[in-house]
Amino acid sequence: TANSHSRAFVVEVMGRHCGWLALMAGIATSADYILIPEKPASSRDWTDQMTQIVSQHRKAGKRKTIVIVAEGAITSDLKPISSKEVKDVLVERLGLDTRITTLGHVQRGGGAVAYDRLLATLQGVEAVKAVLELDPQTPSPLIAIDENKIVRKPLVEAVKITKSVAAAIEDKDFEKAM
Repeated sequence: TANSHSRAFVVEVMGRHCGWLALMAGIATSADYILIPEKPASSRDWTDQMTQIVSQHRKAGKRKTIVIVAEGAITSDLKPISSKEVKDVLVERLGLDTRITTLGHVQRGGGAVAYDRLLATLQGVEAVKAVLELDPQTPSPLIAIDENKIVRKPLVEAVKITKSVAAAIEDKDFEKAM
């Protein structure tokens, strides 16, 4: 629809403290601009940067514009950036026919593709191995992917790291958050 009607779409995805989903969605859709909490935009220039990039893409012949917004997108002074705010900038500054789509929890669904099935199998095998090899004193593991390898990590450590991202954002330590 965006391409055939030369529209802009602002797509809001889950990601209150983590922009991974927004980043992956942006890569998968060849988005023009992505807003994530770990790498906040300057409160003074995110609108200028976004409109400049979108304008360049449009001048180069791109018929559609996609901006991905993690629900936790913020400026560097921790001011939330809403999908409506992004839409308003695209409409007012560039005159683009713009729609907002909020995916919410529907983005967790969908049919599995071959990679999903392979990944589930590999992680499942590792989970069974963990159950068979671990004893009651071993910390509960999280079966993860690290540099394209299936690995075990302590669950408590994984939760601690996840929570540290939100704390780093709150402390404006965006390098640590990334």
